[in-house]
Amino acid sequence: MIIARWGADPQAAGVVMDIILGFRAHSGWAMAAAVAVTGGTPSVLDRRRIEITGAGLPRQPYHEVEEWPLHSAEPYLARCMKESNRLAGERIGELCRYVAAHGKVLGGALLVGSGRSAITVAEALSSHPRLHTAEGEMYRAAIRAGCAEHGITVSDVPEKTLWETATRRLRLTEEQLRDRLAAIGRALGPPWTQDEKFASLAAWSAADGLTSSEGNATRPTG
Repeated sequence: MIIARWGADPQAAGVVMDIILGFRAHSGWAMAAAVAVTGGTPSVLDRRRIEITGAGLPRQPYHEVEEWPLHSAEPYLARCMKESNRLAGERIGELCRYVAAHGKVLGGALLVGSGRSAITVAEALSSHPRLHTAEGEMYRAAIRAGCAEHGITVSDVPEKTLWETATRRLRLTEEQLRDRLAAIGRALGPPWTQDEKFASLAAWSAADGLTSSEGNATRPTG
């Protein structure tokens, strides 16, 4: 398992970690990061790209049906959504099982835009910019559905105010946050792009207030 930490190693002390999943969705895929926070110290347990487009289906399904009649577009899009939801559930389940040795997943954080989210198929097909809006929401909805399948409650985190939110919740300056993320990235090695950083930061900032009755407890020995 790939782990990078800033600070001391909680596993060495036999600590059960509370884990938060962070997600940044794109067309057909999402970046997922599993972050544990112990005593204010973040540990990136894993980060991975999860594919949530079905085999043979387009990454931009609303663009695919832009010129279709509504009665044909709606069932096709429903099929694409169903397949994305299924794949998100599978991939998130794999991630949860991968990090299970370190603790319990308590919740998730999903980066979202600042625009309108829920629109109908008819509205989406009425203008080209709305196609992008609908596709973004489709894949974010798939992440939410995949998390719900595993009992994970997801909080939306507006990407536009991510740094502001993180500094307020974590009581660190933006410079301190960037330094710590950079240190984690150096320990992890590439890739450590904006996707990995933002997904990890969203999860880290969402950890504030998310603690389990068993979290941060010492593992029994023997």
